[in-house]
Amino acid sequence: MRLGALAAVVVILVGCVSPLPSPPNEAPTSDGSNEIVLSASLTRDDHQTYRELPFTVPSGVQRMTLVLTYSGRDKKTVVDLGVRDPQGVRGWSGGAKQTIEIAETFATPSYRAGPLTPGRWSVILGIPNIRERETSEVVVRIAFHSAAQIGAKQLNSDDSTEEKGRWRRGDLHMHTGHSDGSCANVHGLRIPCPVHKTVEAAAAARLDFIAITDHNTLSQGPFISELQPAFPDLLIVPGMEITTFFGHANALGLQAPIPFQLGHQGLKDIGALLDATENQGALLSINHPRQPSGEACMGCGWTLESTPWTRVSAIEVVNGGSLRLGGAEGAMSGIPFWTALLEEGHRVTAIGGSDNHDPTDTLGLKQSPVGVPTTYVWMNSLTQRGLLEGITSGRVFIDLKPGPEKALSLTVSSSFGRSEMGQEAILAPGETAVAAATFEGMETGQAEFISGGLDVTVTEGIANTARISLKGGAARGWIRVNIRSADGDLILIGNPIYITEKSN
Repeated sequence: MRLGALAAVVVILVGCVSPLPSPPNEAPTSDGSNEIVLSASLTRDDHQTYRELPFTVPSGVQRMTLVLTYSGRDKKTVVDLGVRDPQGVRGWSGGAKQTIEIAETFATPSYRAGPLTPGRWSVILGIPNIRERETSEVVVRIAFHSAAQIGAKQLNSDDSTEEKGRWRRGDLHMHTGHSDGSCANVHGLRIPCPVHKTVEAAAAARLDFIAITDHNTLSQGPFISELQPAFPDLLIVPGMEITTFFGHANALGLQAPIPFQLGHQGLKDIGALLDATENQGALLSINHPRQPSGEACMGCGWTLESTPWTRVSAIEVVNGGSLRLGGAEGAMSGIPFWTALLEEGHRVTAIGGSDNHDPTDTLGLKQSPVGVPTTYVWMNSLTQRGLLEGITSGRVFIDLKPGPEKALSLTVSSSFGRSEMGQEAILAPGETAVAAATFEGMETGQAEFISGGLDVTVTEGIANTARISLKGGAARGWIRVNIRSADGDLILIGNPIYITEKSN
């Protein structure tokens, strides 16, 4: 135990606390959040005492960031850090941390997640050591973020080690003991499965990202916050599976809970749900749309006819449960549902998810293991921003037979240039363009072109290419590619390139 810390405990028992300065005024920061700056000058008189710097938390704050800096470290000055809220001590990190975050569903270890109650708070400074004739200038910067600003802050984090995009693979649908995930303990008894079991299984499967999407809750958030530093090569994204009577949808990238009682409690329609999701910079993906919606699986299939598909980012066309029950192209496949949306002109990214509820079932004896199927996303950085932007871009494919790393490319070349998966290709009136598919990670395979609104002719003598043109009278279309094994098994599912005729 550090002797300075022991002395500080003795001091607080006799109530040695310095006078409190007046709360500072708030000022807007460059990102639109509110920031306040607290400061104090410490001398030998503060040695082995506590100082508290009060501040006011306004209403509407969903996340708070505190950064402590102080001078005199080279002279052995030590300043410890803690926070008090209106109910009592919110956390104490001592000298271990100088930057902390507190939010409703996650917090830096040492601090308690929960609502940020408006009112008087304090930064607690412990001073286990400051020498005679020394002065330490302390500055604490505190930034407040509303729900709408949380997503922007999280999404703008950079990964300086990434210089260009590449394929990353992961699982976008899984559950822990914070909803209905369970696993066996050392005595063989089923228990609510801890979050770390899912994270460990994802790391063992060599995934790059996962989304933990427990039903209608974000109580897993503090555990994600604690585990993320221990798994720096695995991006762990918080989410909610919004479970309604009309279908299920994953809200990916949330930092605070959103309403889920569709049709009740102020959530009048799907538009209000999309508003709540978008306000946090998150995205909504419709889950297993073709699963039954009766007593066999209450509310599982997507039956909401009023869905504004122009606002929906993604759809889970392959789910681990339906994959086991009937295969990727069986009766519960989401591919026909998605294809109908494409035919209507919507641009919704196809993704997959294991829907895993027991990460210890690595052999898939009772359910699909973590990472089966695998969703590949072209990401510019291993960050939440990189993941959500990658999904939205449509440069995504699904691997139904995970194993060696794979890659899939679909391009369309026309007189207006070359377009990649997820992008738009422009054709001149009457023009014929060339679509080409390439793939890696499979010894053999054959491209299967699927399209809408196009005439497609496979090119003789050139593998995995086709000549495409818009059908007579059509102003738009789309083309995508599947990769099948030599036996005809579906292995990879690609997203479309959208074809548009240049207007005069």
